[in-house]
Amino acid sequence: MASKPKTSTALTVYSNDPQKWATRVRDAMKLGAVAGLTIAGGQALIDAKADLKHGEWERMFNDHEEAVKDPLPFGNSTGFRLMKIATSKILSNPAHGQVLPPSWRTLYELTLIPEAKLERAFERGLITPDMERADVKLLMPPKQQGPAPDDPMEEGIAIVAAASKKLVEALLALRPHWKKLSDGQVDQLRMIVGQASTKLTELETRHEGEK
Repeated sequence: MASKPKTSTALTVYSNDPQKWATRVRDAMKLGAVAGLTIAGGQALIDAKADLKHGEWERMFNDHEEAVKDPLPFGNSTGFRLMKIATSKILSNPAHGQVLPPSWRTLYELTLIPEAKLERAFERGLITPDMERADVKLLMPPKQQGPAPDDPMEEGIAIVAAASKKLVEALLALRPHWKKLSDGQVDQLRMIVGQASTKLTELETRHEGEK
Protein backbone atom coordinates (compact mmCIF):
# COMPACT_ATOMS: atom_id res chain seq x y z
CA MET A 1 0.00 0.00 0.00
CA ALA A 2 1.38 3.43 -0.94
CA SER A 3 2.51 5.49 2.00
CA LYS A 4 1.15 8.96 2.69
CA PRO A 5 3.26 11.85 1.39
CA LYS A 6 5.62 13.34 3.92
CA THR A 7 4.76 16.72 5.35
CA SER A 8 6.72 19.59 3.86
CA THR A 9 7.92 20.89 7.24
CA ALA A 10 9.08 19.40 10.51
CA LEU A 11 5.56 19.61 12.00
CA THR A 12 4.23 16.75 14.08
CA VAL A 13 1.93 14.40 12.16
CA TYR A 14 -1.32 14.23 14.11
CA SER A 15 -2.48 10.76 13.01
CA ASN A 16 -5.56 11.86 11.11
CA ASP A 17 -6.96 14.02 13.91
CA PRO A 18 -8.61 17.09 12.31
CA GLN A 19 -9.15 18.81 15.67
CA LYS A 20 -5.45 18.70 16.52
CA TRP A 21 -4.62 19.99 13.05
CA ALA A 22 -7.14 22.81 13.39
CA THR A 23 -5.50 23.84 16.64
CA ARG A 24 -2.07 23.58 15.01
CA VAL A 25 -3.14 25.82 12.12
CA ARG A 26 -4.67 28.36 14.52
CA ASP A 27 -1.49 28.45 16.60
CA ALA A 28 0.68 28.76 13.49
CA MET A 29 -1.04 31.75 11.99
CA LYS A 30 -2.49 33.58 15.00
CA LEU A 31 -5.27 34.72 12.67
CA GLY A 32 -2.82 36.45 10.36
CA ALA A 33 -1.28 39.00 12.72
CA VAL A 34 1.65 39.35 10.33
CA ALA A 35 2.33 38.06 6.82
CA GLY A 36 4.82 35.45 8.01
CA LEU A 37 2.23 33.87 10.30
CA THR A 38 -0.34 33.80 7.50
CA ILE A 39 2.16 31.91 5.35
CA ALA A 40 2.89 29.57 8.26
CA GLY A 41 -0.83 28.89 8.65
CA GLY A 42 -1.16 28.11 4.96
CA GLN A 43 1.77 25.73 5.16
CA ALA A 44 0.21 24.00 8.17
CA LEU A 45 -2.98 23.54 6.13
CA ILE A 46 -0.94 21.92 3.37
CA ASP A 47 0.64 19.56 5.90
CA ALA A 48 -2.77 18.78 7.38
CA LYS A 49 -4.20 17.92 3.97
CA ALA A 50 -1.31 15.50 3.40
CA ASP A 51 -1.87 13.82 6.78
CA LEU A 52 -5.66 13.63 7.07
CA LYS A 53 -7.88 11.03 5.47
CA HIS A 54 -10.20 11.99 2.62
CA GLY A 55 -13.05 14.18 3.90
CA GLU A 56 -11.43 14.93 7.27
CA TRP A 57 -9.51 18.06 6.20
CA GLU A 58 -12.75 19.95 5.50
CA ARG A 59 -13.96 19.27 9.07
CA MET A 60 -11.38 21.72 10.41
CA PHE A 61 -13.42 24.69 9.09
CA ASN A 62 -16.46 26.38 10.61
CA ASP A 63 -18.61 25.99 7.48
CA HIS A 64 -18.61 22.20 7.54
CA GLU A 65 -21.78 20.40 8.67
CA GLU A 66 -19.74 18.05 10.87
CA ALA A 67 -17.00 20.47 11.91
CA VAL A 68 -14.70 19.59 14.78
CA LYS A 69 -15.59 20.92 18.24
CA ASP A 70 -13.24 23.91 17.96
CA PRO A 71 -12.96 24.67 14.23
CA LEU A 72 -10.98 27.34 12.45
CA PRO A 73 -12.89 30.67 12.33
CA PHE A 74 -13.24 30.61 8.54
CA GLY A 75 -14.41 28.35 5.72
CA ASN A 76 -12.45 25.96 3.55
CA SER A 77 -12.48 28.41 0.62
CA THR A 78 -10.36 30.68 2.80
CA GLY A 79 -8.21 27.67 3.62
CA PHE A 80 -7.48 27.11 -0.07
CA ARG A 81 -6.52 30.78 -0.44
CA LEU A 82 -4.15 30.53 2.52
CA MET A 83 -2.50 27.50 0.95
CA LYS A 84 -2.06 29.37 -2.32
CA ILE A 85 -0.33 32.18 -0.43
CA ALA A 86 1.99 29.66 1.25
CA THR A 87 2.93 28.04 -2.07
CA SER A 88 3.87 31.34 -3.71
CA LYS A 89 7.64 31.27 -4.18
CA ILE A 90 7.74 35.06 -4.30
CA LEU A 91 5.61 35.80 -1.22
CA SER A 92 7.36 33.11 0.83
CA ASN A 93 10.78 34.50 -0.08
CA PRO A 94 12.32 35.69 3.23
CA ALA A 95 13.83 38.68 1.41
CA HIS A 96 10.32 40.07 0.93
CA GLY A 97 9.04 39.43 4.44
CA GLN A 98 9.55 42.95 5.79
CA VAL A 99 7.43 44.65 3.12
CA LEU A 100 4.49 42.24 2.90
CA PRO A 101 1.05 43.49 3.98
CA PRO A 102 -0.33 41.60 7.01
CA SER A 103 -3.84 41.01 5.59
CA TRP A 104 -4.29 37.54 4.11
CA ARG A 105 -6.88 38.98 1.73
CA THR A 106 -4.31 41.39 0.33
CA LEU A 107 -1.70 38.63 0.16
CA TYR A 108 -4.11 36.46 -1.80
CA GLU A 109 -4.70 39.27 -4.31
CA LEU A 110 -0.93 39.41 -4.79
CA THR A 111 -0.91 35.72 -5.77
CA LEU A 112 -3.17 36.60 -8.72
CA ILE A 113 -0.49 38.81 -10.28
CA PRO A 114 1.78 37.05 -12.80
CA GLU A 115 5.06 36.12 -11.11
CA ALA A 116 7.27 38.26 -13.36
CA LYS A 117 5.11 41.33 -12.77
CA LEU A 118 4.96 40.66 -9.02
CA GLU A 119 8.74 40.34 -8.80
CA ARG A 120 9.15 43.66 -10.62
CA ALA A 121 6.68 45.27 -8.21
CA PHE A 122 8.88 44.19 -5.28
CA GLU A 123 12.00 45.48 -7.03
CA ARG A 124 10.39 48.89 -7.56
CA GLY A 125 9.16 49.22 -3.99
CA LEU A 126 5.46 49.02 -4.97
CA ILE A 127 4.70 46.33 -2.36
CA THR A 128 4.38 47.87 1.11
CA PRO A 129 3.05 46.74 4.52
CA ASP A 130 0.20 49.28 4.42
CA MET A 131 -1.13 48.41 0.97
CA GLU A 132 -4.70 47.15 0.62
CA ARG A 133 -6.55 45.04 -1.94
CA ALA A 134 -7.50 48.13 -3.93
CA ASP A 135 -3.81 49.03 -4.19
CA VAL A 136 -2.99 45.57 -5.52
CA LYS A 137 -5.56 45.98 -8.28
CA LEU A 138 -3.76 49.13 -9.41
CA LEU A 139 -0.77 46.94 -10.23
CA MET A 140 -2.92 45.18 -12.80
CA PRO A 141 -3.41 47.56 -15.77
CA PRO A 142 -6.56 47.30 -17.88
CA LYS A 143 -6.26 44.60 -20.53
CA GLN A 144 -6.49 47.13 -23.30
CA GLN A 145 -3.51 48.94 -21.83
CA GLY A 146 -1.43 45.84 -21.14
CA PRO A 147 2.23 46.92 -21.11
CA ALA A 148 5.05 45.03 -22.71
CA PRO A 149 6.82 42.91 -20.04
CA ASP A 150 10.12 44.71 -20.60
CA ASP A 151 8.74 48.27 -20.61
CA PRO A 152 8.49 49.64 -17.04
CA MET A 153 7.37 53.07 -18.30
CA GLU A 154 4.24 51.64 -19.92
CA GLU A 155 3.46 49.77 -16.73
CA GLY A 156 3.94 52.93 -14.66
CA ILE A 157 1.70 54.93 -16.98
CA ALA A 158 -1.00 52.27 -16.68
CA ILE A 159 -0.84 52.47 -12.88
CA VAL A 160 -1.11 56.28 -12.97
CA ALA A 161 -4.05 56.02 -15.40
CA ALA A 162 -5.89 53.62 -13.09
CA ALA A 163 -5.29 55.89 -10.10
CA SER A 164 -6.48 58.91 -12.11
CA LYS A 165 -9.67 57.10 -13.02
CA LYS A 166 -10.39 56.44 -9.35
CA LEU A 167 -9.77 60.11 -8.54
CA VAL A 168 -12.20 61.24 -11.24
CA GLU A 169 -14.84 58.83 -9.93
CA ALA A 170 -14.36 60.18 -6.40
CA LEU A 171 -14.77 63.77 -7.61
CA LEU A 172 -17.93 62.91 -9.56
CA ALA A 173 -19.35 61.31 -6.43
CA LEU A 174 -19.21 64.78 -4.82
CA ARG A 175 -21.46 66.30 -7.51
CA PRO A 176 -24.71 66.06 -5.48
CA HIS A 177 -23.03 67.81 -2.54
CA TRP A 178 -21.01 70.40 -4.45
CA LYS A 179 -23.14 73.38 -3.40
CA LYS A 180 -22.63 72.43 0.23
CA LEU A 181 -18.83 72.56 0.02
CA SER A 182 -17.14 75.50 1.63
CA ASP A 183 -14.54 77.61 -0.19
CA GLY A 184 -11.90 76.01 2.01
CA GLN A 185 -12.97 72.51 1.00
CA VAL A 186 -12.94 73.45 -2.69
CA ASP A 187 -9.44 74.90 -2.29
CA GLN A 188 -8.37 71.69 -0.56
CA LEU A 189 -9.65 69.63 -3.48
CA ARG A 190 -7.83 71.88 -5.95
CA MET A 191 -4.62 71.39 -3.98
CA ILE A 192 -5.02 67.60 -3.92
CA VAL A 193 -5.71 67.41 -7.66
CA GLY A 194 -2.88 69.83 -8.40
CA GLN A 195 -0.31 67.75 -6.53
CA ALA A 196 -0.08 65.28 -9.41
CA SER A 197 0.61 68.07 -11.90
CA THR A 198 3.23 69.53 -9.56
CA LYS A 199 4.99 66.16 -9.26
CA LEU A 200 4.97 65.71 -13.03
CA THR A 201 6.60 69.14 -13.45
CA GLU A 202 9.22 68.17 -10.86
CA LEU A 203 9.98 64.95 -12.77
CA GLU A 204 10.28 66.83 -16.06
CA THR A 205 12.60 69.40 -14.49
CA ARG A 206 14.73 66.69 -12.90
CA HIS A 207 14.89 64.83 -16.20
CA GLU A 208 16.03 67.95 -18.04
CA GLY A 209 18.73 68.48 -15.44
CA GLU A 210 20.07 64.95 -15.89
CA LYS A 211 20.58 65.32 -19.61
